[in-house]
Amino acid sequence: MAATSKIGPGAERRGISIDKLLFLCAFIAFVAVIFVPRFATAAAAVFMLSGLACAALNFRVTLYAVITYRYLLILPAYCIFSTLWSQYPDITFRYSLQLALTLLIALILANLLKSRVLIWCIFYSHVAAFLLCVLIELTSNSGKAWAGFYGSKNGFAALAAVFLLVSLAVQKIPEMRIGRIIALIYMPLSPIFMIKAQSAGAILALAPVVGAVFFFRSIKFMSKKFRIAVVCSLAVASLFVGLILSSDSAAITGGILEYFGKDATLTGRTDLWDFAYHLIAQNPLLGVGYRAFWVVGNPDAEALWAEFLVPSGAGFNFHNTYISNAVDLGYVGVFIQVCILYLALFRGFRLSLQAPSPENIFWFSVVAFTLSRSFSEVTVFGEFTIQSMLPYIAYVKIEQGLRRGRQIHRQRNAASERANSPLVPSSPVGARYP
Repeated sequence: MAATSKIGPGAERRGISIDKLLFLCAFIAFVAVIFVPRFATAAAAVFMLSGLACAALNFRVTLYAVITYRYLLILPAYCIFSTLWSQYPDITFRYSLQLALTLLIALILANLLKSRVLIWCIFYSHVAAFLLCVLIELTSNSGKAWAGFYGSKNGFAALAAVFLLVSLAVQKIPEMRIGRIIALIYMPLSPIFMIKAQSAGAILALAPVVGAVFFFRSIKFMSKKFRIAVVCSLAVASLFVGLILSSDSAAITGGILEYFGKDATLTGRTDLWDFAYHLIAQNPLLGVGYRAFWVVGNPDAEALWAEFLVPSGAGFNFHNTYISNAVDLGYVGVFIQVCILYLALFRGFRLSLQAPSPENIFWFSVVAFTLSRSFSEVTVFGEFTIQSMLPYIAYVKIEQGLRRGRQIHRQRNAASERANSPLVPSSPVGARYP
């Protein structure tokens, strides 16, 4: 249910103006949320107001989104519920409400707007953010890894990576003429910016996803049998490569990290993970509460900040989505997140095989990149971040695509049955022929 023209009585007369207003509010919401790291509270307020304005413009679709995808709201509901056992209940309650609003707006936008409109918003919001980041780095001339307005090289690398993925989609959408030119300029330059960010994790996570995009683009030229053969061959090849990497992973990983100027022994992260395992063991099922660990005044967090020479209260994490979320939300919270993300991944893979359109492939690539980074970074779920919104939007669009495919399949079967039925005349009654 993504049509914006079905507003209510008088839609045909009022639809154009309402659709334009809806589009404008949605675009402002995307721009605002991507600029939250730069403008903080002001950008978050604009995001909430524009997102709620979208909901008010078509309350019927908003209600439909909440009812139909209510199971996706289990995660933010659980985060709010974690206030009951949080070691900092006021912080947990505030941030979990913000997360719930972020994900709710993502669901509403996914149901209000068609895929190509969403991709347009995502693309141009990334263009604006990327240009500002590049401008900041060119004027600062710091000589360090590029971080833009994120203050984090991983944040800038994630922006550049998603910008590449959405550029790959835009380049295949004829209607976006200006966007296609921008995408064609950026795509060959994207590796340079990824290297400037010196984020080994983002580069390693992006490479297989880009390969998957080109694979799905090529399968429409394959027969069904050849597709199955290629998928099976890739599965075997992936297993083979995995065995090679696992047999000498330390040397391979160490070489890559050393190239990017990082600790080749991963000592810092293993120390973090060991401490996290200790915390998880204390609260294995429920965790310490959403966003209730990295809090100024928490003795454990202060000890880690001091050990790694990071100022108290600075941005810091366990560099692993599953470990970090297990500390906050326990195994229950991790299970909910894994179900949402991996279900979206498998369904997106299936949809991209069945209907390899630029939109379907993009939604799959968003989820795949999120999961590919999840083992080395904390990618989801956080309040007022586009990284948390995109997997939810992708989930809805993938589900809608599969549902549409099932409807088409049923219609074709019904038409075939009617055509082959002896009770149905082969030509209309009373037809005249020359």
